[in-house]
Amino acid sequence: MTVRLPKYQLHKASGQARVRFKGRDIYLGKYRSPESEQRYLQVIADWLKNQDRVTRQDSVRPTGTTNRVITELILDYLTFAKTIYVKDGEKTGEMYGLTAGV
Repeated sequence: MTVRLPKYQLHKASGQARVRFKGRDIYLGKYRSPESEQRYLQVIADWLKNQDRVTRQDSVRPTGTTNRVITELILDYLTFAKTIYVKDGEKTGEMYGLTAGV
């Protein structure tokens, strides 16, 4: 099963970041702020955990850990990336590139 992650987006009218699930927006705070990006990662992690639960209920797979492991790896890598993709206290283009399509 391929899971497509909802994108981190700008809500132009308010200047806030948002993520959309099934037509419903969740506002995350000021667009591109560290707080909104962290909130996005948490919302995605929670969503993936829920996807994992639904998948386990609907299938006969013996374990339901795949999505959870992938989620943890993604979150760990993004936490690590925030420490190395910084120059003069500002995020570099690489860090924006990691989260732009998500």
